[in-house]
This record gives sequence, C-alpha cells and structure tokens, in this order.
Amino acid sequence: MAITFRNETDKALELDEFYRLMDNNLAENSSLQISYHAELLYRLFLNRNLVKQFLLSGLTDEKNFQKDNLYTPDSFIIGEVKPAYYLRLNIWQPESEFDQRSGKSNVYTIPHNHDFSFLTVGYFGAGYQSDVWEIESSNTDLAIGSKVNLVFLERFQLAPGKVVYFRAGKDLHLQYPPEHLSLSLNIMYPPTEKLQIKVDLDSKQIIEHVGRPTSMRREFVRRQIERLHEEVL
Repeated sequence: MAITFRNETDKALELDEFYRLMDNNLAENSSLQISYHAELLYRLFLNRNLVKQFLLSGLTDEKNFQKDNLYTPDSFIIGEVKPAYYLRLNIWQPESEFDQRSGKSNVYTIPHNHDFSFLTVGYFGAGYQSDVWEIESSNTDLAIGSKVNLVFLERFQLAPGKVVYFRAGKDLHLQYPPEHLSLSLNIMYPPTEKLQIKVDLDSKQIIEHVGRPTSMRREFVRRQIERLHEEVL
C-alpha cells in the first residue's frame, strides 16, 4: 500500500547536503533505503527557506529559469535531474483559483496510477486530499476496457510534514484540490515498465493508458506494424 512515514527529527537540511546524502545511499530500491530517503525529504521540509530561495533565484534569470522543464507550469525541477532520482516542487491551487493551463484537471477528476515510484511531503498550506486504492496483483490484463480489482486503502491529506510513498504501477489515487494554496516536494524515481492507467470507478474499467512520449511512440509503431501485417496478409 502507499506508505506514510513518521519522522521525529528536528534537523533541517540544506539542498547541497540533501544531494550528498542521497547520492551516497542509492544502492538498491529497498524499504530501508526508501525510509532513509523519506527522512531526508522531511528534513528538507524543515528548511523553511528552501522554496523561497529557489523561486527568488529563478526570477533573477527568468529567461533560463526551468527552460528544460517539460512539466506543467506549476511543477518545478529543483537542481539536477540525476539518473536515479530528482527533486520536484509542485504548486497546488484551490479550485477557486484553478487555471486550466496548469494541466491539473485530469489529476483532480480521474483516478490514475504512475509508472514511477515517488516520495512526497506537504511543504506549505493545508495540502490536497487523496483517495488511494491498491491495484491487486491478480490484474494481468490492463487493456483499455478491462476491469481491474481495486482495494480501497485510505483517504489522506498531505498536510505540512506528512511524507507518503507511492509505488509504481501499484497505487491508484484520486486527488482533491486544497482549500488554500499548497506546496509539496517530491523525490522522483526513474520510470519502470509498469503501465500507467486511468480508471472509471463506477465500472472499474480502464479508460485510458497514459504514456510518456517515447513509450507512446513505441506503442504507436507496434500497432502500425500489426496493422500492416494484417493488411498484407
């Protein structure tokens, strides 16, 4: 299930120290390692100047700020994108201030999973709420229209300091806009071969596959090859 961590340390962490400690603890994707990373993320939360310094420094060089960032405008990559992880900042707007350009509409309306694992911590504001289901391992057919067996786990609110780990392919969630502007920090891990899906809760059917450009292109080519093969024969 999505895992919530409890942290009792009061030692805030600077960004360069965070990266040093992360880089020295990347042996394997074990529960012990994830627990340690959760503690480091919580210690970043304790650094109350981190986000302010990051955003203000970006505004001093607006032309180059986040120029290689392919996320929606309310998601920011902090520092270097490393092979094993990177740090992301998300801004969550209340529904009254919702901007369709932010790309959050699907997040707030359709249950979905991810093909990557990630840790998240509430950094500022009340935080969004999220319903979480586990996709049972018996689901081997993830074609569009197939039914999935879901086990409801919990509803939580990503309050400041709350750290949650989402497992690639396994945890399906539906988020609700926060009442007030909220921020979160994520440790993002590399994509896996797990399939990203969107699910209709009423029918429990898969209604869409969500792919990265490379995987979507690969799937498109595969379908065209199959089509040509059938037409030639």
